[in-house]
Amino acid sequence: MAPLGPPLESGEAEKIIQFIIETAIEQKSRDITIPINDLAKHFSSSVVERSHVTNRIRWQMDSLLRDAGIVSSLKGAPGYNFILDNSIEIDFAPQAKIERHESRKKVSTFTDFEIPFLPPTYFNTLISVLEAGDRPILIGPKGCGKSRSLEEAFACRGIRAIRIALGEINDPTKLTGNKEIINEDGVPVTKLIGGLVREAAESGTAVIFDELDSASPNVGLALNRILESNTKLVLDTEHGTEIMTPKKGYALAATANTWGYGDESGEYEGVYSQNRATWDRLHPKIDCDYDMEIEKQLISPFLPKAVVDAFYKKGTTPSGDGIVLKIRRAIKDPTAPIEDSLSMRTIIWFAQRFNILGWHKTSYYFVNEFKPEYRMAMTKIITDLLGSALTPSINDYDAKLPHYIPNAKSDLISAGFMA
Repeated sequence: MAPLGPPLESGEAEKIIQFIIETAIEQKSRDITIPINDLAKHFSSSVVERSHVTNRIRWQMDSLLRDAGIVSSLKGAPGYNFILDNSIEIDFAPQAKIERHESRKKVSTFTDFEIPFLPPTYFNTLISVLEAGDRPILIGPKGCGKSRSLEEAFACRGIRAIRIALGEINDPTKLTGNKEIINEDGVPVTKLIGGLVREAAESGTAVIFDELDSASPNVGLALNRILESNTKLVLDTEHGTEIMTPKKGYALAATANTWGYGDESGEYEGVYSQNRATWDRLHPKIDCDYDMEIEKQLISPFLPKAVVDAFYKKGTTPSGDGIVLKIRRAIKDPTAPIEDSLSMRTIIWFAQRFNILGWHKTSYYFVNEFKPEYRMAMTKIITDLLGSALTPSINDYDAKLPHYIPNAKSDLISAGFMA
């Protein structure tokens, strides 16, 4: 083992811990890497070797860092990696506020989604109510960004969040914990074990209840106690009923596809008519919908401009509107409603696969997203606006591939899209 170097001087460990926290604030992340040379500057002048720095962190400071809520690991040449626990009070919000007021402009947060986040118009409100300690519920159609918005809002505040799909929870004890008999030093004792919400409260983690309208009645009743307060959690423990004070960072929020009165359209099979006492504990109820300006920005990097325009153009008359506008208008048409939906997920998938499958084949799968009885109507909307004089991928005119379209190449040459 390399030499440990001189012992820590008085106040030296506290100075290093403060430097780590300041770096986390600067990088807007609880998961950071600091180069060895940068760490060395904050140790005493007697630390002259790289090995002294690495061994001080690894051996002399490891327990001190853990006591402070920081886990460290050596990453080789890049330096030391530090992960800061939610128990360390770091307020990232002031920097986040600068960005959050710009709706439809990319926001940098701490999530790791591949698709960039463009905040919807309600995002500013969402952060404000979370900061105020409210328990909001976002209600809207599938794939409009409800859960993603909540994750990003918590991330802007430097809070880790977990998502719980309530439709998959049949036993309320999976949320609150279960009393079990375990063996401790040869003696059977009763302990409260597990519980996703209880464990989140203990670690200062936010909880997003996904699809609250799919919660079964017995789970809904258990939620009443959980949703009663962000500052207290009432649990049935081995010692009887106890009140737990969650760690800083613990918060509750929810999403739903319906307003909790059931669904007769068949679009959201498995939702229940919900106990109104449960919903009365969630405020505010934020109405969400598809934001076509955000969708347009998200798909633009993947598609030729002609295809983006064909999807989202606004005509001088309704007949001249783009594909997405026409489909969503048909869905909302009260005279002949199409009982279906076109989600943001489907549109993003179309864009991402455009240059893999080709636009003809991708359009075919796009139509398959709809109920069989509506597919001909969707096909007509698409074929009225998309012609072969659009730039497709090579798969559309490569005769060696199975979905070769015979006239596509000559049409593209004549239209000037190919030499």
